[in-house]
Order: sequence, then C-alpha cells, then structure tokens
Amino acid sequence: MSLPPREAAGGSAPSRAFLEDLYRAERRGLFGFFWARLGDREEALDLVQEVFERAWRHLDRVRALPADRRRAWLFACARRLAVDRYRHRAAVRRAEPDIQTASAALAALGQRDGIPGARAERAEDVRRLDAAVRALPAPERDALALMVLGGMNSRQAGSALGLPPGTVRYHLLRARRRLREALAGDAAGKGVAGDGTAAGPRGPGRGA
Repeated sequence: MSLPPREAAGGSAPSRAFLEDLYRAERRGLFGFFWARLGDREEALDLVQEVFERAWRHLDRVRALPADRRRAWLFACARRLAVDRYRHRAAVRRAEPDIQTASAALAALGQRDGIPGARAERAEDVRRLDAAVRALPAPERDALALMVLGGMNSRQAGSALGLPPGTVRYHLLRARRRLREALAGDAAGKGVAGDGTAAGPRGPGRGA
C-alpha cells in the first residue's frame, strides 16, 4: 500500500496532492477495517483501492468536507463495499490471512494484555488469532481493527465508525478481553499451562 490510487495520475497537481495526502492518512485504517471484515489481505488491498477510486470520482464533494467528515465518508463507503463483497461471493472463501500483519497485531495485543503465545511464530498461531477475531461481534472487531491494525486513537476510530470515543474504547476493551479468553482457552485445551509450558499428566490422587 505504498502508491496512491492510479486515478490520481490523470488529475491536476492540487487534486493529486490532495488525494495522495488523504491516501497516506487513511489507507492503514481502511486496510485494517477490510482485513478484520474479510480476512483476506488481497481483498483488503483491492477494496482500499476501490474506496479511493470512489473518492476520486467524488473529489470535489470529499474535498469540501471537514477533515473528520472525510474519514466518515471514506468508512461509510468502506462499509458498503464490505457488504457488497459478502453478498457477491460465489462461495465462502477463507484465504490465509496476512501472516506478517496478523502476527504484528497479535504481538501488539500480547505486549499490552499478556495474551498467551503472543509471539505468533507459527502459522497455527495466526489461524487461532484469525478465528478468534472472526468470532468477535462486529462493533468489537471494527474497534480492534482500526485501533490496533489501523493505528487510530479512539477519537479517530469513532469518527470513522460514527460512534463516541468512549464507546469505541469500550468495544476495544471487550474485544481484548474476548481474545484473551479465547486464546487462553485454546492453550488450556491443548494442555498448556499458564506459563506456556506443557502441563504434564497428573497421577492418581491419594486414596484412589
């Protein structure tokens, strides 16, 4: 995601500069949003491109908006695109998520919240994270995507989602708690102790 949308190549210099600035400011949050919704890196990249293609087609309208309303416009567009993608998928496709991005997200969460196995060194860890994120309610998944993957603060994420910052922080808190519980539950189910070591078999109790 290092290049501005291709449509900008045909516009005036001020228009190109405006769209490039907007792209740099918002692409990360949009990618996180789409990744959380769709679980597919390439689809997420394609849809980020589509958002900015639409912004280019409506550039005068977007440029006339205050900065916070521009973000709201982009994410309203993103939500419509995500819904359209759901509706038009011929079959449910669960592609392997972006290992690097997901691992970085898991590591960031683990550093803050002590999630077991936060290094995410194996593809299995990423799949577990992917499944746990998919299981989150949409509001919590969106808050997690924008603030962890997208690097937004609660005010920026709230502007994108049309929610008060306090509500976004609440959703993020709930998302982190659910992820901790889900991943800790997976570890316990595999016989992993709280310190990350394998829990050995227990001998019979006294009086058995």
